[in-house]
Amino acid sequence: MFAELLGGEVAPVFVGGWGPKNTLGIELVCAGLAKLMLITINLVAIVSIIFAWAYMRRFTKTWLFESLFLLMTAAMNGVVLAGDLFNMFVFLEVAAISSYALVGFGCESEELEAAFKYLILGTIGSAFILLGVAILYSLTGQLNMGRVAEELGRLGSPSAAVLLAAASLLGGLALKAAMVSTPSSSRVSPTSRICPTVVVA
Repeated sequence: MFAELLGGEVAPVFVGGWGPKNTLGIELVCAGLAKLMLITINLVAIVSIIFAWAYMRRFTKTWLFESLFLLMTAAMNGVVLAGDLFNMFVFLEVAAISSYALVGFGCESEELEAAFKYLILGTIGSAFILLGVAILYSLTGQLNMGRVAEELGRLGSPSAAVLLAAASLLGGLALKAAMVSTPSSSRVSPTSRICPTVVVA
């Protein structure tokens, strides 16, 4: 598989022995931009966890921080590799839940407030993402990203429903990424000034 990746080929993997014809299987796909994203995510994670060793000395449960951080990193890798919309959403939720816990890790009032606001934004974002996925599924009858793209191509020019689905997905992802201002906590997001640098990264 590594030879295929280095050669620029698409390398789909069906987890748990599920075949490509089984619609319930988890398909992971590494191709194109996904390779660059995987390298970026894991390089940032490595640098962040090294930086965190000095910061985490003031806490006693360093194992909990490291476990949450690794879980979030694994889930982010899953988001990039997911071959269908549903599993992408599941990986995104795992990453989000881990990040909520990391934001409020110190258990101080400001950290807990930021984590709560981040949780609210993330929940609203999840609703928008689910709406977008539901619209695409109703239009195409598929969750696999490749098949969804094929079906949408057959439909011709984007309809209002397709544009609504795209807007819902983009809006939901923006909320998940905390790209919405919460002035009482920060000028940019509920995490940028309250959280340690390693968590924001």
